[in-house]
Amino acid sequence: MALRHVAALKWSRELTESETREINQAMDLYVSTAVQPRSYSHGPDIGGKFGTFDYVLIADFDSEDEFLAFNSDPLHDAVRAVLAGKVAKAEFVQFDTEWPGDRT
Repeated sequence: MALRHVAALKWSRELTESETREINQAMDLYVSTAVQPRSYSHGPDIGGKFGTFDYVLIADFDSEDEFLAFNSDPLHDAVRAVLAGKVAKAEFVQFDTEWPGDRT
């Protein structure tokens, strides 16, 4: 089963440019040193719609085991530390990209 992990984050307040840069750098550093997903992208919302989330991460893995290793890697705690106090709400979804309903 190939797996896609989606994380959507809502900030607790408006972040500074420096804080946003720090988050981007932490996520880039983590993926460069941790279990490597097949694909990985993240970034801030470009705006335009009220009530959306502020930041999203999407990572594809070849198996559920790879995702679990990625999620439990101790280096993940460094990203969590950068996000601490900045996230009001986080939503996560993992789904099988080989499910017959996915035709993209």
